[in-house]
Amino acid sequence: KTCGIKDTEAALAAADAGADLLGLIFAPSKRQVDASAAAAIVTAVKRRAADQGKADTSLAKPEAPPGGAAADPAAWFGKCRAALDAALPGNTRPLIVGVFQDQPVDFINETAAAVGLDIVQLHGNEPADTPSKLHLPAARVVHIEEGMTADDIRRQIALHAGYAAALLLDSKVAGARGGTGKAFDWAVAAELAREYPFLVAGGLRPDNVAQAVSAIEPCWGVDASSGLETGGAKDPAKIQAFVAEAKAAARPAGAAAVPAPLPTAA
Repeated sequence: KTCGIKDTEAALAAADAGADLLGLIFAPSKRQVDASAAAAIVTAVKRRAADQGKADTSLAKPEAPPGGAAADPAAWFGKCRAALDAALPGNTRPLIVGVFQDQPVDFINETAAAVGLDIVQLHGNEPADTPSKLHLPAARVVHIEEGMTADDIRRQIALHAGYAAALLLDSKVAGARGGTGKAFDWAVAAELAREYPFLVAGGLRPDNVAQAVSAIEPCWGVDASSGLETGGAKDPAKIQAFVAEAKAAARPAGAAAVPAPLPTAA
């Protein structure tokens, strides 16, 4: 996932590089976009995909279990992973993710519809059942604080089972509202990756993403924003390198680059 996309040039660079997910930020941030600019980005990405003969795609919202919460978080997120993998078989456009943070549900739903988003990412402290009120499938951030153990994170993940369609693990820094560019302990992520599929964020760059993918086995996906920038703007060369490094690290040795679908979403 390439996140913090603010303009069409960066979005098309990410799509052409083979990114599976493009993130547009609607929460207050230096990378925030408004609905009009975001809709133009989505239109351009879809047009580029059509021009290249790529198929359109979508992701259905998962059916919640009775009572909302899922008794088996690993099984729930495994099922959700299979659905997302099926939506990205290889020759499709990237899915568009809208990032929100502690914003009203009505605003999220209205923005998602106006822009043409595919997935909503909740990056704040929203109640666990918030995805049940959204019209689109939702990815949930799990904020990783220094000193948190795998069991601490398992308890957080369990809260979102039955509601969220995907998980994103990101480092938490005091006083920051996300997008810190700081890495957390990959050893903890590696332990959890044997049980749950999730995207890893925090401090990832073209020069370290392969190391992260190799350290977190199996690594389902990675997410970067600040590590893809030069002078505060998305750098097409860094985007290309990041996606290539992530997918190459996830590919079994000797496997062809195409057309086989890759296990790591970038």
